[in-house]
Amino acid sequence: MIIFNLWAIPVALVIFVLIAGLNHFFPTLTSDSYFPYTLGAAMAVVGGIAELFGVKARVFFLPIWLIGVGAICYKLGPIGWVFLGLIAIAGGIFLVRWTKKKTAEEWGKAEEELVKSPTPPMIKEREFWSWVETTLHFPLGSPTANNARTT
Repeated sequence: MIIFNLWAIPVALVIFVLIAGLNHFFPTLTSDSYFPYTLGAAMAVVGGIAELFGVKARVFFLPIWLIGVGAICYKLGPIGWVFLGLIAIAGGIFLVRWTKKKTAEEWGKAEEELVKSPTPPMIKEREFWSWVETTLHFPLGSPTANNARTT
């Protein structure tokens, strides 16, 4: 079972080099009491910068920057768990709104294409279903030959 994608490897190496550099120049930041904060901040910053450049590094399907924020929240104690819960709720709300927006855009495109499409042939049933197969549109994914055929 793969628990990370390949983008996680270079991002983890950058985080490792950053932590090693901090350990060399500022060893107090990597002492036992500050290490979770330092590691969490490094993961959040490097993971966030990677996401901005389109590098989607994931571990257990979670972005590395979110794991870094989670590490900091864990070290903060109960107030950190509340903060992490608020982040999760805000993320859920964002995802629901984003999904609704994308679905509305895709349905709008589908309606425009339907208006442009020619009238369906009504002479033969096979021609009609062939027309349906070519004009069928699912906003969440395009149909394949296996799942679009109804005859």
